Amino acid sequence: MKTLTTITAVIFVAIITVLSCSKPASTNSNAPQPTAQFSFSVSSSEGLASFTDNSTNATGYLWNFGDNTTSNSQNPVHAYQFNGSYNVKFTASNSGGSATTNQVVTITNVSGQEVFWSNSQNKGGSYIDVYLTTNTGSLYVGRISSYFSSAPSCYTTGCATFTGHGIFPFHATGQDGTTWNGYVTPSSGTCTAWLLY
Repeated sequence: MKTLTTITAVIFVAIITVLSCSKPASTNSNAPQPTAQFSFSVSSSEGLASFTDNSTNATGYLWNFGDNTTSNSQNPVHAYQFNGSYNVKFTASNSGGSATTNQVVTITNVSGQEVFWSNSQNKGGSYIDVYLTTNTGSLYVGRISSYFSSAPSCYTTGCATFTGHGIFPFHATGQDGTTWNGYVTPSSGTCTAWLLY
């Protein structure tokens, strides 16, 4: 009986020793809590926004740009594909925790294309010349020299395609003297077809 008690005591001491040597999962409760702050600027280049980390005590960074893309860079530059307002979420982190903030970024300078086309030589003759009025004056867009049964894609040969963003008056003159006037609003990375009929 004495031997059994001794063995039980030895096993108990061994278990206590093993448990006392075990280390809990590594955490750093002494690390200062980070703060999340950022600033941004929208470039004159199409769709580009630059983001600057202004957080404190951060060693990790996660940006969600609001268009289903993310980055782990500290100070990223992001190219948006479409005009619009985007809720940008920024998370700063370190071994002591994380903090999150967000701001709305508005993009208005992503260009689109406007393709001018015609479906009949009965109006315009063998060609139609297209012009836009911009803030620098009249701009020759190109010549429509082919005719299509349905709207062509931008930059199709035989059409006149303009790339820009904003609202632009246009005028067009056919070989037979027919004229057209109107406004186009290319924007947001899209291609819009404008039928001259």
